[in-house]
Amino acid sequence: QQKEVFERMDRDQSGYLDRKEMNQALSQRYSAQQRDQIFKDMDLNRDGVIDFKEFQQAWTVSDVMGWLHQQGLGEYAYNFRVNDVDGNVLLELTNEDLADIGVRSVGKRKAILEQVEKWKSEDRGKAQDAA
Repeated sequence: QQKEVFERMDRDQSGYLDRKEMNQALSQRYSAQQRDQIFKDMDLNRDGVIDFKEFQQAWTVSDVMGWLHQQGLGEYAYNFRVNDVDGNVLLELTNEDLADIGVRSVGKRKAILEQVEKWKSEDRGKAQDAA
């Protein structure tokens, strides 16, 4: 879902969202000042564009919960919510972290980690295609 949203926003298919693309995507919901702040908050490396990794990391806890449901792992959404697992945390989760937050099944922990790795590799593939 995040990938699809990013690609729709990336109107010039550059693999990056510039300020103009973000303004176009957010203009219906946010004021110019709010859009500017959102862009600044998402541009983590301050290079003036938002790549897919930065876009992923802007995921909120609610976004992560929605992603879990899409992956058929919604039973763990509560665990992720009470442990404040946002996009930044999700990308760094380990098997031990998952066990600590209550994902007891080894199979489910592996499934979550595989989906996160798939997500990361999609980002690397997008970056290589853009190069």
